[in-house]
Amino acid sequence: MLDTNSAPILSLYGVGGLYNYGCEAIVRGTAIILRHAVPGAQIRYITPLPEDDARRITDTDVEVAQLRTGKRGIPLKVVNKIARAVCIPFDSTRVDYDSILEGADALVSIGGDIYTIPVHLREHGRYPYFNSLVRAGEVARQRGITEVVIGASVGPFGDYKPAVDYYADHLRNIDLVCCRERRSVKYLESIGVSENVCLMPDPAFFVTDGSEGLHYWDSAKYLGINLSPLSLHELYGGVSDLDVARLASLVASLMDQTKLPALLIPHVVSPCKEDNDLLFLRRIYNAMDNAHCARAEIVEPKGFLDAKRMLRCCRLVVAARMHCAVNAMCEGVPTILLSYSQKAQGMCEFVYGSDRWVLPLIGADEKLPGKLVELQGESIKVHESLVSRISQIRSTLKTTSGFMQLEHVLLSQKTNSARQ
Repeated sequence: MLDTNSAPILSLYGVGGLYNYGCEAIVRGTAIILRHAVPGAQIRYITPLPEDDARRITDTDVEVAQLRTGKRGIPLKVVNKIARAVCIPFDSTRVDYDSILEGADALVSIGGDIYTIPVHLREHGRYPYFNSLVRAGEVARQRGITEVVIGASVGPFGDYKPAVDYYADHLRNIDLVCCRERRSVKYLESIGVSENVCLMPDPAFFVTDGSEGLHYWDSAKYLGINLSPLSLHELYGGVSDLDVARLASLVASLMDQTKLPALLIPHVVSPCKEDNDLLFLRRIYNAMDNAHCARAEIVEPKGFLDAKRMLRCCRLVVAARMHCAVNAMCEGVPTILLSYSQKAQGMCEFVYGSDRWVLPLIGADEKLPGKLVELQGESIKVHESLVSRISQIRSTLKTTSGFMQLEHVLLSQKTNSARQ
């Protein structure tokens, strides 16, 4: 067994930065899970944005390290462009894998949609599918370093067989894949990956700020709204002015139906505008009429814990970002998840026990107002069930089979082989 006095190094890799508050929650929550599984471990988070990310988690003991880029040059860029065009999984060396794996006893792949293909790509017969996480896992395996996946929704990879085989072969060789919802487990079974797969709650469920158990919801008075430009990019490959106008009308309708003022709550404030909820919500707000603007407010949380405090002000929440929904549900706020991928459907089933409170983003204009009124009518019962369910998830982590499998893998002799 691994001697924990040697301070094993567990390298976290797979998210692009903690400007995504869901990614912040994953890093925070994964550290909590790993501390339980391997007491005394050194947890190192690898990121392209080390200075910004370090500021966001200064209250943790997670080490933040720079993700270095590999050698670049005009020929490699050209070859990479050609490889993408012809759908060959060519590694363009944009990632220096030594910066991820050097000195590591285990590679912990983290993130939400780290293993999937966007809808707008899957609609084509062929599509590019290279993933640096797959390559990092291959390098880790060559070096005898254990690899586990935590906090993931997996798939779908579409109907393009080379893409499906590429991911299935990789995932089959990982030491343990911890899926956060059952739909991913079932999907993996359908592509022949099952023996190394388990179910374990998303790390975000274990992130708290010490205010749990206080009864904020009884005095909450807002309708929380989270809408994401990424969801439209995933579905359609872009965002149009018509999309913005349509969503502005939808928000106004939800306010009218519930008789609640709205808080527009971003959960990702990215340097890339295509992934920036704050800029997107401002566009939606500016497209609303004056009467509804007077009853709505855009807030600017500084991170996952700050967003949590704002979500506590909400009587109901509608969220396109899955981790915004998780954040709200952890506070006992009745929440509808807007789905643009299978992860929201799976998470709804995991928390609520059914898919009743999830709606596809496509067609939400027609169905969401009625569904939200339905939720409002049952909000007290839903609130009480959420409080009970979240407590159960948090209190039983160490007794779940998924956690015990993770503990076994990380404490196995293989984990220490990289140092021998």
